Order: sequence, then structure tokens, then C-alpha cells
Amino acid sequence: MDNDLSLDDLLLKASENLKKKEKEEEVQKKSNSDSKISNIQSSSQLSTGVDNRNFYLKRNKNGVVKLDSAVVDITENNKINNKNKKALEKVKIEGQSFNLPKEEDKKTETAGSKWFDMPAPEITPEIKLDLQLIKMRNVLDRKRHYKKDESKGLPKYFQVGRIIEDKSEYFSSRLTKKERKNTLLDEIMNDVNSRQYFKRKFNEIQKASQSGIKKSYNKGKKGKKRRN
Repeated sequence: MDNDLSLDDLLLKASENLKKKEKEEEVQKKSNSDSKISNIQSSSQLSTGVDNRNFYLKRNKNGVVKLDSAVVDITENNKINNKNKKALEKVKIEGQSFNLPKEEDKKTETAGSKWFDMPAPEITPEIKLDLQLIKMRNVLDRKRHYKKDESKGLPKYFQVGRIIEDKSEYFSSRLTKKERKNTLLDEIMNDVNSRQYFKRKFNEIQKASQSGIKKSYNKGKKGKKRRN
């Protein structure tokens, strides 16, 4: 029994000692933090060796630094009425004003968000020929029927792309390096079938026009003979 009591007493004493140590450590931490804060405040209040009474900058309650009107006057000609005050002259800084592009300017540069901001590129002579060929696609591809294009001028907004053949396509459906050209006109003129078709149509048109000229010429001759 005595041994049991002695063990209980020892455990109680040990727990009490631990609690005391924890309290002492908390008190030391608080005292250390308070001393650090006081050191920071004292360092911020150290004298800089400058007379603050004649200093032209002043900090308000919100901590914003402004010019002290009691010490400084801002003038344009560096002239002040009070001799005790200092004068600060206004300086005009001239610089290029940066203006963000307006929505109207963006609309003129592109076709708008509804057309996925399609740009308005510069029309070079090569692009002009390609666009004219696309407008005459009914003549180029006689086996297909396209909707009639009633627009007279060239489009302002367009994009030029390149068709990339898939690897799954057969070799006969792909263009070789010799067949692939820089412009659409070069590719069309490189095709043998299209050249033969254009030549045949050109000859037919020439014959029709020449036959019409001959008929009108012969009619004119006959009319002159009758008058004579």
C-alpha cells in the first residue's frame, strides 16, 4: 500500500511540474514578442538628423505622404509671396499618349467576332489572280454547279490556307511536289486536262465570234451592191 501511495504521489508531482513548465514557456514567448514589437517601434522613431519642421513632406493620419502647404508653395514662375516658404515649380512632362484601339478600329481590321475575327490582308497581284479564278469557278470546274456570285469587287476579308492530305488517302489522290505550286493559277495551268479544255473552249469562242463578224461583213457587202 505504501509503495502504491508513493507512486501516486510521484505521478501527481510530475504532472504538476509539467504544467508549471508549460506556463513558464508561454510567459517567456509573450515577453519576447512584446520586446520585438517595442524594438520595431523604437527603431521607427529614431531621429534621422533632419529638421522635420522645415521638411516639405508630411504624412497624414492614413499614412499617405503629401506636400506640406505650410512649408511649400507650388508655383509656375518660381515666385512666392512668403519668404519663409520654399517654391516648387510645376514641370509639364510632354509624352506620347497611348490610346487603346477602339472597337470600331478592330471591326475595320477584322470581320468581327461573328466571323471569327477574319483579317483583311493586303491584296497582292498573285492573291488578286487567285480570287478572280475563284469567282470564275463555274467555268473552271464544269462538272459542278455553284451558286451565282453577284458581287462585282474582290472580297475585303478572307484567309488563305493550304490543304494537307491525310496519310490514309491513296497516293493517286495526293499532289506530288512537281504538281504542287505556289499559287492556284500555276496549279490549274499545270493540269493537262484543264489546259486542253480551256484551249478547246477558247477556239470555239473564237470561231463563233469570227463567224459573226463574217456574217455581218457579208451582209454589209450585199447591201452596198443592191444600192449600187
